[in-house]
Amino acid sequence: MLTDDEIKDDGWRDELAERFGWMGGGYLSFEHLGGWRFIMRDLLERIDATLRDEDRGSFCISQIKEKWAELRVAHNGGAGIDRLVDAAEAASRITCDVCSGRGRVQGTGWISTRCAVHEDWRG
Repeated sequence: MLTDDEIKDDGWRDELAERFGWMGGGYLSFEHLGGWRFIMRDLLERIDATLRDEDRGSFCISQIKEKWAELRVAHNGGAGIDRLVDAAEAASRITCDVCSGRGRVQGTGWISTRCAVHEDWRG
């Protein structure tokens, strides 16, 4: 689990955008909370390792966001990348989007994936 200071630290966004920005045409935007940072880093590393050199120039991630308590990644990478994204989406459904601890999908109206400590967290 992330500490309170780590939860407040958004440096992970810049770190991932700098390292993997080429996947988004020069920049990646992360429209989700930091609890999923490790899922995203793992996904981007796996995509990087999977892509063939000849596919790198045309590959693009157009959006990374949270929707209905789940990580969503829009891309043009085909079935192999789909499988990697599916695994990341599944992991997000059991990972607190605030602290990275074990979470569950909950809520009415605004649905989120949270642990018991952060179920009412509003930032």
